[in-house]
Amino acid sequence: MLYRMQEGTLTLDGEWQDKSVNVLVPQGMSQGMNLVVSRDVLPPGMGLSDYLRQQKKVFQDELAAFRFRADEPAEIDGRHGSLLEFEWDNQGSLVHQLMVVIQDKEQVLSMTATAPGGIDDTVRQVMLAAMRSFTFAETAGTAP
Repeated sequence: MLYRMQEGTLTLDGEWQDKSVNVLVPQGMSQGMNLVVSRDVLPPGMGLSDYLRQQKKVFQDELAAFRFRADEPAEIDGRHGSLLEFEWDNQGSLVHQLMVVIQDKEQVLSMTATAPGGIDDTVRQVMLAAMRSFTFAETAGTAP
């Protein structure tokens, strides 16, 4: 398998699974703002709606003062997914997050924008535009 990343490529023999996490920090925005891209694998027999239901329960059970602001369908590069927007309390500090979750075969790709202390509309639009601009790799055997 040829694995692509920004800095170059790796040739990997045998079976490999991409569990990498990418953290991107926009220059000139508020401190702590970031966009994280992570990958997960759907368990056999589980669809995206089941996966999302499970993740939402984890958020509600584990994040203090958790509250949804949005939970709606999203489409990224022609694939159906979900946009979640929520806030929670991190030891007395507000954390605002935007998350887009998309299924790619048996893999789930999550893009999460985090804004400590809240988010204004301009920053929200910048982060949503970045997530919505995602395009899947077309070459089989390469990382998304």
